[in-house]
Amino acid sequence: MPSQNVKNLLKIILSGITDKDIEIDINETGGLITIQIKPNDTILRGIILGKEGSTINAIRKLFNIIAYREKKRIIIEVI
Repeated sequence: MPSQNVKNLLKIILSGITDKDIEIDINETGGLITIQIKPNDTILRGIILGKEGSTINAIRKLFNIIAYREKKRIIIEVI
């Protein structure tokens, strides 16, 4: 899955959760895709993380399944 498709899918998911446009940076090197989610305030950061990290863990699990099918690895960070 090209990184632009990953970014678009993540933007759709995050906008559905937060009703805001969240900045996302993607860096792809070889088989590793690193995604940095940069919410612009702490309330949005809390919504993205979820209670005890449940929301971000679900997002990570979804993208890990997608990456596994493409024989890649994804790291998602909330900064």
